Amino acid sequence: MTLEWFKLDLLNSGDSADHPCWMDSWVHFVAELQSTFGPHNPVADAEHQLKHLQMKDSYCVTQYIIDFNHLALQVQDYGDGTLCHLFYSSLLDRLKDEIA
Repeated sequence: MTLEWFKLDLLNSGDSADHPCWMDSWVHFVAELQSTFGPHNPVADAEHQLKHLQMKDSYCVTQYIIDFNHLALQVQDYGDGTLCHLFYSSLLDRLKDEIA
C-alpha cells in the first residue's frame, strides 16, 4: 500500500524541480509517511508524548488534564504510581508549590 502511494512520484523521470520535497529530505519523507499512514507504533508514540508533556504557562489546568488523560489512556503497563509521577512532574512549578 505504501509503495503504491509513492510509486508515481518515484517512477516519474520528468523535471527534478517538479518532484515532491520528500524526495530530497529524510525529515520530509518521514513526515509524509506519518501524515498519510499514521504513526508506526501509536503506543510508543503516546508514551513518548506523555514523557515529554509539559504544562504550558498559557494552559489552564483543565487543558493540561485533558491532554494528559488523552495520552495516558493510550499507554500500556503504566501503573497509577508512574502516571501520578508523570502528571506531577509535568505541572508548572507554581502549581507544584501550591500542592506542596
